[in-house]
Parts: sequence; structure tokens; C-alpha cells
Amino acid sequence: MQSQIHNLVRKEAMKLEAEVLSELERILYSSQSIGSQNPIAIWVCLWLLLLYYKSHLTFIWGHGGRASVTDPIYSLGRHLYNAITSIYSALYKTTTPLTFDWRKEEISKMLGRDSELIKSFCNIKTEMFWLHAERNGLLDEDSLFKTLVVENDSKLQESSKKAARQQGIL
Repeated sequence: MQSQIHNLVRKEAMKLEAEVLSELERILYSSQSIGSQNPIAIWVCLWLLLLYYKSHLTFIWGHGGRASVTDPIYSLGRHLYNAITSIYSALYKTTTPLTFDWRKEEISKMLGRDSELIKSFCNIKTEMFWLHAERNGLLDEDSLFKTLVVENDSKLQESSKKAARQQGIL
């Protein structure tokens, strides 16, 4: 019974996943690139997908151990995780919204005062804090993510702090 439910959920999740990734691809590869109105929304979407695939791989690994890495669902998840990591890195290599102070009025206004969007940003910021703290304990599957996202973000955070100190803000 449990495996039947799991298979139903997996099938529906794969349909939704294909729809989300298709829409993301349409936006990313449109003639206008991501456009001036989409960078923050795309950033959140990519982060949510990264965290989803990261937890997906961890879940499969936790339930199947080494044998799970030969599972086609695991291989597909890892491929998509690495692809989204690469897309994220290409788009946000030189900047990160994680340096924004989400409590400030102008940032809230920039986000349309959308409480769900602000909540997502805060959750991503918390996740990144833990990823920085635990970066040496990340799984082998996270090597690309660690290099292109976590370590790059660490450099961007340091640059942001340095600029703030030079301006007398810190």
C-alpha cells in the first residue's frame, strides 16, 4: 500500500516537475533572457528547486544507501540538481540577493510586500547559513553545488561586508 502511494505521488510530482522546469527553461532562454522583472523570482525559484533536489537525493540515499545511486530516479534527480546548480551559478555568479536586509522597507517594497516571497527569502537565507556552517560535511553529490554556489556565495558575502565597512555601514 505504501509503495503504491509512493508511486502515485512520484508520478504526479514528475508531471509537476516537468511543467515547472519547462516554464523555467522558457523564461531563461527567451530572447529577453530573464528580463528586468524576473531576477528575484528566478532566484527564488532556482533556490527552491536546488533545495528540493538536495533533499530528494538525501531522502533516496537515506532509504536505499549505496544501492540507491543506481536507481534511475536518483540519477535523474542528481542530473537535474547539477543542471540547476550550473544555471544558478551562471546567472548569479557576481551577485546574490542574500546580502539584502529583508526587514528594510525598500526591500519589502521590491518584493511587492508578498509575505510568502519574503518568507521564502528568509528560509533560503537560513538554509545558506547552515550550508556555510556544514560545507565540509556535504555529501559527494553536493560537490558541484558546494563549489559553484556555497563557496561563491561566501566570497560574495565577504565582498559585501568589505564594501559596507568601506562605506562606514559596518
